[in-house]
Amino acid sequence: MNKVISPIVAAIAVVLLTTVAVLARDKNHHNVTFPETMQIGTSRLAPGEYTMEWSESGSTAQVTFLQHGKSVAQVPAKVVNLDHSAASDSVTMKAEADNTEALEEVQFGGHKEAFSFSESGE
Repeated sequence: MNKVISPIVAAIAVVLLTTVAVLARDKNHHNVTFPETMQIGTSRLAPGEYTMEWSESGSTAQVTFLQHGKSVAQVPAKVVNLDHSAASDSVTMKAEADNTEALEEVQFGGHKEAFSFSESGE
């Protein structure tokens, strides 16, 4: 009897672990669209749709931007707690001295956390 139960328990454990891993991954990624060329850290990204993936550690996060499944930029960010959930997805840019646009903040609709990419952390 134990020979039959053991493979079943192992199969159930694998399914549960896989489900938890997928749910955890889904929580830490979101699609974002840049309307124009964007400076992100030392990388310059063309206009288009990207996937942001991140891992949080307290009030900071390491964010990777992917396009077509390929990593194109990786930068640190500050996790900002908003007073209210953001009404919609939004990208805030700031003009740099050389007239380029740098990514400053990303908010996701329905979420109370945003990511700040400004070097001052504000």
